[in-house]
Amino acid sequence: MPIFSKITKDDVIKAFQDRFGGEPDFWVRTPGRVNLIGEHTDYNGGYVFPMTISRSVWMGARARNDGKMRVYSVNYDSELTCDLRAQLVKNQDIWFEYIKGCAWALQEEGRPLAGFDAVLMGDVPMGAGLASSAAMEVTSLLTFSEIGEYELSGQKLAKLGQRAENQWVGVQCGIMDQTICALGQEGKALLIDCNSLEHRLFELPYGTAVAVLDTVTRHSLAASAYNERHEQCEEACRALGIPLLREATQEMLYAGRGGMTDVVFHRARHVISENLRVQTAANALFYNDADLFGKLMNESHWSLRYDFEVSCEELDAMVDIARKHESCLGARMTGGGFGGSVVALLSVMSAGTFAGYVSERYQEKTGKVPNITICRATNGGRVERKS
Repeated sequence: MPIFSKITKDDVIKAFQDRFGGEPDFWVRTPGRVNLIGEHTDYNGGYVFPMTISRSVWMGARARNDGKMRVYSVNYDSELTCDLRAQLVKNQDIWFEYIKGCAWALQEEGRPLAGFDAVLMGDVPMGAGLASSAAMEVTSLLTFSEIGEYELSGQKLAKLGQRAENQWVGVQCGIMDQTICALGQEGKALLIDCNSLEHRLFELPYGTAVAVLDTVTRHSLAASAYNERHEQCEEACRALGIPLLREATQEMLYAGRGGMTDVVFHRARHVISENLRVQTAANALFYNDADLFGKLMNESHWSLRYDFEVSCEELDAMVDIARKHESCLGARMTGGGFGGSVVALLSVMSAGTFAGYVSERYQEKTGKVPNITICRATNGGRVERKS
């Protein structure tokens, strides 16, 4: 699937004109995200620390009066249609099922659905651990609400998007991705309590930048392994007699080790230690301590690699290469794992040669050409109408 760079509203308008004639009534932009620290903690009710990135999913839409939804995906060069007045059925390409899942979630809430024509396009790489699916969900929900003339709060967008992915698409994700895609703000990282959805914005340390290093590696086992990790965390909860691993302490874990397998013990140890790291990372940002934040990122990768076992050869190679550059304060895999991306915290004073250094050595190591982006946080999902 081709990924387009630096998509603007003008690109969306032109794509709509080329496909349907005329202009869309409005367009929606929702950014992807990179998670700085706090991996596989969200579905355990824990803490996460993501920020939005300057890559987005766009949809331009125009209302129609027959109740049908017709969407053309520019990236996939595919047009699909369904009747929103009929019972929705899962039977089409997976990209369209994310949109239908959002329609289903709104139906379950009793929200009205009206038909529309739309073009969908994005520059968030699929499968790179940058929340392309959540960005599509928030974009779709904002489109439905704009067509239906009602408002959805940021938290409501997040909950509906998660419900669509869990119960329609069938991926048991937490709520982090949808929350940051809906609520992100320019220049800020967002500390999220995934149990209460309380959140707090933090500035990144002065003099630092965030790099996203896409290993261009995708492994087909990622979805099944993700659900397996979810089940193992639930097994740990049963052994400890708690509803969510966020309630467990390290002392509880070691005391209850005899009631769980070694694999389940290590899965739980990652989640418990990762929650502590996220909370310490928040203090590091409060005190502008970039070195401590980077150290915590390094510790997070070790835990993901050895306790949660969701890394892979390419991710480990990218982390090792990034850390060898003088500007790198810390690096870790980000996202679900088994391929995808690494996130690195850089000192801007010496970051000028970082991308070239990493790209050259990663190619030497793996034979693959990575995609490297120095990111800035942008605002979450927004609707814009023609002026």
